[in-house]
Amino acid sequence: MALLLPAPSCNGSSPTTNDRNSRPEKCAAVDFRAVLSGIDELRSTLGDSPEQSPEEAALRAAQRGDAAGLTALFRTYQPRLLRYLRAREPRLADDLASETWLAVAQRLNTFEGGVPDFAAWLFTIARLRMIDARRTASRRRTDPFAEIEGDSSTSTEQIAIQKLSAQDAVNLINSALNEDQAEVILLRTLGDLSVDQVAELLGHDAGWVRVTQHRATKRLAERYSERLL
Repeated sequence: MALLLPAPSCNGSSPTTNDRNSRPEKCAAVDFRAVLSGIDELRSTLGDSPEQSPEEAALRAAQRGDAAGLTALFRTYQPRLLRYLRAREPRLADDLASETWLAVAQRLNTFEGGVPDFAAWLFTIARLRMIDARRTASRRRTDPFAEIEGDSSTSTEQIAIQKLSAQDAVNLINSALNEDQAEVILLRTLGDLSVDQVAELLGHDAGWVRVTQHRATKRLAERYSERLL
């Protein structure tokens, strides 16, 4: 036998015996779908997105023209961008970084994508600015790492390969690897770009990037071992 529960009255309470004997109230039907839709619309209007990361929130704010959003992006990516540029073109790094952020500010409203796409876009702009600067200077560097000095014997192989934000690791990369290998390692670590993003940026396929990265990592390990002897 099914158990029948009394339906709630319009005020939310269960009906009493007197209520059952009296004339039933006429309650307006509640369209819960409309209510939920209204809540979603309000959240969208207010920018309430609990699952949004701080980087994503900063990116969207910057795209709306919010200076605070652009400042947050700058603080997040500028250290990595500078290390990359100083490793590739040390004398022009600061100027190139400034030109890169100026281009970002001017074109951010046309950017489409999420945080990983923004990182790839940022480093693509920086690399193109670097190439333009080299062409303008009418020089082609035969040893792109000659100007980077300094060495450290205190780092370990793991630090050199995995924690490339340290200057000694950058020095090791630049002294041990050829240009393609250094470019791949720096973009994968400092730029935090995916294999596919690096492949697109450098004009190669993903397989080439993986092989180059593997050879570069192996070479770094060998060079570090040589330094310990």
